[in-house]
Amino acid sequence: MQDKIRNNFDLLKSISPFLSPFRKETSIVIALIPIIAFFQGVQPFLLKEALDRNNLDKNFFDNLNAALNINLPSNAIWFYPLLLGLSLFFLLVVRVLQNSLVQRVGQKFVFDIREKLFIHLQSLSIEFFEKNQVGKLLTRLTSDIESLSETFSSGLIGGLNDVISLIGIAIFMFFIDWRLTIAQLALIPILLLLTQVFEKIYRDANSDSRKALAQLNSSFQESLWGLQIIKLFGGESYLFGKFNKTNNEYIRANNKYIFADSAFSACIELIGLFGILLVLLITVLFSSEKTSLGSMVAFVGYSQQLFGPIRSLSEKFSTFQAGFTSAERIVSLLEQKPSLITTIDMSNNSTGNYQSLNNDSSELAVKFDKVFFKYDISSPDYILSDISIDLPRGKTLGIVGKTGSGKSTLIKLLCRFYDVTEGSISINGKSIKNINPAELRKKVLMIPQRSFLFSGSIKDNLLLNKTDFPLHKLEDIANQTGLIEVIKQAKNGFDTDLREGGVDLSIGQKQLISLTRSLIQDADILILDEATASLDTHTEALVTNAIKHIIRSGKTLIFIAHRINLVAECDQILVLDKGQIIESGAHEELLSNKHSQYSYLVELSNLV
Repeated sequence: MQDKIRNNFDLLKSISPFLSPFRKETSIVIALIPIIAFFQGVQPFLLKEALDRNNLDKNFFDNLNAALNINLPSNAIWFYPLLLGLSLFFLLVVRVLQNSLVQRVGQKFVFDIREKLFIHLQSLSIEFFEKNQVGKLLTRLTSDIESLSETFSSGLIGGLNDVISLIGIAIFMFFIDWRLTIAQLALIPILLLLTQVFEKIYRDANSDSRKALAQLNSSFQESLWGLQIIKLFGGESYLFGKFNKTNNEYIRANNKYIFADSAFSACIELIGLFGILLVLLITVLFSSEKTSLGSMVAFVGYSQQLFGPIRSLSEKFSTFQAGFTSAERIVSLLEQKPSLITTIDMSNNSTGNYQSLNNDSSELAVKFDKVFFKYDISSPDYILSDISIDLPRGKTLGIVGKTGSGKSTLIKLLCRFYDVTEGSISINGKSIKNINPAELRKKVLMIPQRSFLFSGSIKDNLLLNKTDFPLHKLEDIANQTGLIEVIKQAKNGFDTDLREGGVDLSIGQKQLISLTRSLIQDADILILDEATASLDTHTEALVTNAIKHIIRSGKTLIFIAHRINLVAECDQILVLDKGQIIESGAHEELLSNKHSQYSYLVELSNLV
């Protein structure tokens, strides 16, 4: 998955819909910005007035004393410090209100994006996950979203605060001394030029850092999943070397980012100090009776305030660049489209006109019509070539062949994890491209060789989306599959909690749960991919009995197996080799040819 390079404006447009539900809160936050700027900017001005004016207008105090029925002294010693204290108090109150609103919106913003990404990932095709590492996707769901939230709360709103504060400070400065103000503002173009210079350095450095972090997370995830193999083969040193290399790449990328950030901050600091020096120099060289002590003190204060927001903006600059990099990666993920699009979707731009599998009259449950397939469309070689299969309802089909012959690929096409390159696949007489994917999943169910179990109870793993499934029916199916033996041994029966991946169960026990789960889903077509592989004799007998029960129930079954004992009882058997069907027929029919590939496989399994 390549991240498309976009300009910042396009990224803001892509992310803005996530902020639209918070217009009211965002409007309040923005409305408070000029109020904050005013209370910030008025403080040096009040300090100037306190220094320059010993007395205030006597009429003002006479009117104030009459209104409040008090007797206040008419001097500035107490009046301006009081106003200064009030401005600080109101500034604190308004900032607390603004920050609380920003954090609330920021948290909901993160929640909505993470939820949208999670739902979007569930909609993507299996092909996408086979091409992208899980660790890298997790980085986008975690640190990239947090970085984007930081950009909104601290960067965007904080940046607006800084910009409006700059404007407010400039207005107060012009009001005091326009000459000094122009001298100070003349430094801003230099800052803008520096910003332009550092923007690309920041973006590239942050992009490299994010990619390195994603690779680091991927290495963590891979090492944890493969820990058992690592220990069995003593591969700790190899894994550490691999991890250390990735970690060093992350450190190098981060150091590049930190250097750019430090260099930019140092330049801002230097320009700020030069601004204060400029004020003092102009005051000394061009001083007149118009430049008072209060004005000079106020201007030094405003210079510090002026470069405070600029310094803050420079710090937020790195936040912005990190946020834009994260936004780029998040938008790229959201723009990923499922590689499988139904024919109806393409022609009618609709998702509601699928053909139903319920209203059908076809006698064929599954039909492959001259199917060709290759994973890479640019490759000249096909993985499957000229595959034609007619499987009637309620019949069983066995698929055998050497490793790499195309058995699992054929099943992936039937489950529509991929679309065929040429030809067509039909279920109940209807092209699977025109069937609602949700309905297809209900009708066609694959039981993989390695069953995945979620953390939670055995019951939760069995029912999945069928939470209202009656307990007595669950117990009946568990009896049929032999799972009831596992349930009786479990501490809390069906309510026994399992750890992630079902690591507290044997392979056979997990396979029994997977088989029982498939019967609960009540699919019409069941696909068993090496269902009895890696099982002990006792568990294999349980699974075999469960499969025989399924056969008697009238469901359509497809077996992929290396062991011939189950396949031998199938109504039809296909032998695959190099992506082609080289033999087909019933068990006895195929055995009649002593030189057939099937006879060779049977001989290897010692069935005859």
